[in-house]
Amino acid sequence: MKKLFLLILILQVTLFAIQFQDKSYIQITENESIDGHVEHLEKKYYHIKLLNKEHTVTVKLTDLDADIDMYLGIDNKPRIRSNDCYSSNSKTKDEECIISIPSTKNESTSLIIMVYGFKTSDYKLEVSTKDGLEEIPEISYDSFYAHVDKGESKNYKFFAKKGETYITQIAQLNADADLRVKVGKKANKHSFDCKSTNGGTKMDKCSVTLKEDSWVYVNVDGYRSTQYLIGTDLDEQSNNKKLINKTLNQCLTVKENSSDVFCMNDVNMAYIIDNKTYSVEYVNLYRVDTALKTIEFVQKIQVENTPNDSAEFIKLENTNLVGIKTIHGFELAQDIYTFYNNKTFKKISTFKFNHKREHDDSYNFLLDMKTINNGQKLEIIYEYSDYWYAGDITQHKRTYTIEKNPDKITLISDELE
Repeated sequence: MKKLFLLILILQVTLFAIQFQDKSYIQITENESIDGHVEHLEKKYYHIKLLNKEHTVTVKLTDLDADIDMYLGIDNKPRIRSNDCYSSNSKTKDEECIISIPSTKNESTSLIIMVYGFKTSDYKLEVSTKDGLEEIPEISYDSFYAHVDKGESKNYKFFAKKGETYITQIAQLNADADLRVKVGKKANKHSFDCKSTNGGTKMDKCSVTLKEDSWVYVNVDGYRSTQYLIGTDLDEQSNNKKLINKTLNQCLTVKENSSDVFCMNDVNMAYIIDNKTYSVEYVNLYRVDTALKTIEFVQKIQVENTPNDSAEFIKLENTNLVGIKTIHGFELAQDIYTFYNNKTFKKISTFKFNHKREHDDSYNFLLDMKTINNGQKLEIIYEYSDYWYAGDITQHKRTYTIEKNPDKITLISDELE
């Protein structure tokens, strides 16, 4: 059996080598430019042998007399409906393909170019290579606006985790564009794992589930010239499952609060801040039933202009209060929320502390926050420095009384530690 497998493998390699020695393939080299001619409906093939290393290859067809198209294949003969890259602009517009070729265990990689004569035409074929893979812009949870011209394709990528389901979408279109997504390789019209080709200005959306960690590639194809808003995120069901598992592990196994999980084990409830699905100004707050293993969206918590920062919980013991650390403009803030109506959190106070920044004359910085006297008082410890006068750093302690029904916090002292 082993010998039969080896024999088949040798036969496949031999046939593969013979295929690219076929006289119908025109042999060209890297960074070469040659003139060519193709008749109506004729297919002409070119072969480039690349050494085993990461390459980015750019192939262009220029100086066209009429409409012709181009298709590329890596170690495979490209076809119109099966290829690794294609360019099919109309009339005499130049054709261009940019393709990344990763290193492999083989000594070399074969790149096959097919020029297809939609009409009879002369052309110039230009091939250029550079070391390294193509730089493709990344997309994430933060949506952004972009533009694609008619007949143009824009490519993006994002890194995805095994077992997760991701939804990518383009919205707010002025005209028709299509969306294609593929795991592990660039997507195009003929190669994709998911496609959405709704007509007109209707939103396009694609969903993929990962079998292993991988880059996911996104292609936006301009059927017409249009603006679009693009972004990707975990789908709601997948994201909720992840949040529930995290909360259960934190509250029932580790049995303690963390920066983004607020456990309330006495009532089998927990709250979790989902820092990964924030907008520019908010994070989402969820309520998790740790007994029934269900999750419910509760409210948005305002964090103000913090796309690179996360909100964090600080439990205030023996009280109905919780501190949620946020950023207000350039200032660190500790917002105090009361657990309100047995479900939501209601803000009752905000304490702001400046970040230390170059050329500032002074700054405050939060060190600690805790309750004392069995929850009757709140202490905030912070650093203060005034460079205008002495430049000394001092520690201060603010003390507040905590009143209930309704919850209220009142400053009673601010003194040096």
